Amino acid sequence: MSPLFVTEPSHGSQSFGSNYPRTWDELEKFFHWLQVLPYEEQTTPEPKQIGAEAAEYFVQGFCDFWFPGFLQFIGRDRILTFIPPQCRRRQRKGEPNWLRSELIKLVIKLYHDVHDYLLSDPAEPDMT
Repeated sequence: MSPLFVTEPSHGSQSFGSNYPRTWDELEKFFHWLQVLPYEEQTTPEPKQIGAEAAEYFVQGFCDFWFPGFLQFIGRDRILTFIPPQCRRRQRKGEPNWLRSELIKLVIKLYHDVHDYLLSDPAEPDMT
């Protein structure tokens, strides 16, 4: 198995490697557990480099698929805007341009608001 998918901590804390979260609370607990793992202490330089390269391929693949060449900088900021800062630092992706990031969030919010207003779901939910 690839060293990218080793999730078991060496210090013996609770393992989430074998059970998929069954409830939202378990999912949140898993997220918080994963965010505080001491990756820097438990990872050698080679897996760090492999992880950074995999993250770069992911970001570049998103840009290549959704944005023409001259707009790929917007695609990069688009995806980096929604990757948590801790993950960006861990994978050495840098920070998105703050102005473009705010504009991206605004455009996506406006898109969803207009979409909900113009194309709202005609079915009325049964609240009983």
